[in-house]
Amino acid sequence: MASIDSIISTIETRWAEVAMTLIPQAAEQHDLVDVYVASFWLFYVDYSAFYPPYLSINTEEQYRKDRDSGHPYRWSPAEWKFGLDDATDAMADDYEPLMEALSERSEEDWNAAIEAHHQAMSRVCRHLTNTFRASGDSRFSGTFVVGIFEERESEAEFERLVHLSIDDSILNQLPEPTWSNKPTKR
Repeated sequence: MASIDSIISTIETRWAEVAMTLIPQAAEQHDLVDVYVASFWLFYVDYSAFYPPYLSINTEEQYRKDRDSGHPYRWSPAEWKFGLDDATDAMADDYEPLMEALSERSEEDWNAAIEAHHQAMSRVCRHLTNTFRASGDSRFSGTFVVGIFEERESEAEFERLVHLSIDDSILNQLPEPTWSNKPTKR
C-alpha cells in the first residue's frame, strides 16, 4: 500500500490536470467570457470517509446579476451558478486509496492527512492561478484566481485556507474581500 504522502501527491497532480482541462471546458460549454474565480470547497471528511472537494467557477457578469438581485456572493462558491460536477466525479477514484490508507488509523493521523491535503490543494490553487493568468485566454479575467473558499469552516479556518491557497500579492488586489489581508505564513 502506498504511503499517505504519496497518495496525496498523486491527488495533487491529478487535481491540477483535471482542473486545467475542465475549467476551460466549462467556460467553453457555458460560453463564459469573464471568469474571475474558481474555488475548491465542500471538503468532506468524517474520519471514515475522505472525499474530493467540489470545484466551482463564477463570472463577473453572474456576480453582478446576483449582487443586483440582493445576493452579493463574490467569494461564496455554494451560491455560484457554475459547478463542475465532472471534476469531482473525475477525482473520486483517486481518493479511494487515501480512505483505505486511513482506515483504522487514529484521529491524529486523519488530522495530519487533512492538513496535508489542504496544503496540496493550496499548491494546486496557486499553480492554476499562475497558469491561467499567464495563458492569455480571453475567457478569464486579468484578476482570475483559484482559491479555497470553504465557508463551512470557522471564520479563522476560512481565512487560513484563503491565505494558504492564494499568494498574498494576488490576495491583496482582489475586490470585496471577506477576509483580512494580513500576510500569513504558509
